[in-house]
Amino acid sequence: MVPRTTAADCTGGASQHFPLWRAVFFVPAFPSSLRGFRMQLTDIPFGVTDWATVAPTHHPGKRGAATWRTQYFGPAENKTRVRCVEYSPGYLADHWCSKGHVLLVLEGELLTELEDGRTFTLRAGMSYQVADGAEAHRSSTGEAGARLFIVD
Repeated sequence: MVPRTTAADCTGGASQHFPLWRAVFFVPAFPSSLRGFRMQLTDIPFGVTDWATVAPTHHPGKRGAATWRTQYFGPAENKTRVRCVEYSPGYLADHWCSKGHVLLVLEGELLTELEDGRTFTLRAGMSYQVADGAEAHRSSTGEAGARLFIVD
């Protein structure tokens, strides 16, 4: 049986139950085959974020809006931005993004279009990753909207 935990949702609403493994990936030992191939997170002490307490900021799209709850970690020269983002139903980004991200869909469905015309549909539990300056992309949602966890 998959362990379950209670956590506040990203929108600051009531708590909900979800499988812990869907949001947290724990590797008990760092395999020697992966040494040297890791994200450079430096000068970040252990901390816990209660996303329900992080002040939201609102960002209009071409259609709909995005609500971000954002935290920054690390030294000024290597800041890591971590966000819990909610896209409204029918959201369409107002720009092509060339920033790199690791993005996980927590709820709903996210449609990601690349500038070259390729499209991808991500559902809860799916993720994508893209490097800074790689394929430009933009997001949209269908009738249900989407809730995301993004690191960049």
